[in-house]
Amino acid sequence: MGKIILLFYVLFIQSVQSQDVPNLVGTKWKLYITKDAFDYIIFNPDSSYISYSCEVGEKYFGKYKVKGDTIFIFQEKGEYDDEFPKGSKHRAGKAEGKLFYKNGKLFPPGMSEVEKIKAKKYGFNLGRVFYIKDKKYKYSVDLHKN
Repeated sequence: MGKIILLFYVLFIQSVQSQDVPNLVGTKWKLYITKDAFDYIIFNPDSSYISYSCEVGEKYFGKYKVKGDTIFIFQEKGEYDDEFPKGSKHRAGKAEGKLFYKNGKLFPPGMSEVEKIKAKKYGFNLGRVFYIKDKKYKYSVDLHKN
């Protein structure tokens, strides 16, 4: 009996262990907000990225670095930052974040339980909170200059 429990434990540990991120260069990943509306992130060959928020209607530019199952995001600016004075609350500016890779999906860091309760209370749908690879996407250098 002890060997069976040990076997299940080993299999469980292997199933939840992190997976290394595959090559992201030239890929686009979508996070669906609704059936027709989605955020996306595109990973360029020079370790830069472009992301888009459909809620805000703005692109964001920065650099990324991959380590194991984690993609570290270093936002440098927003699409409209130059239209506002320095120090304006309307500038996206610099920010850092990360995504985690598991089972072919990219996951943003999870919400705390308190945040989940508040979101449900105010009617937010917490369904799919992960990016999926856009398999139809064809990378083009000319399309992704910032």
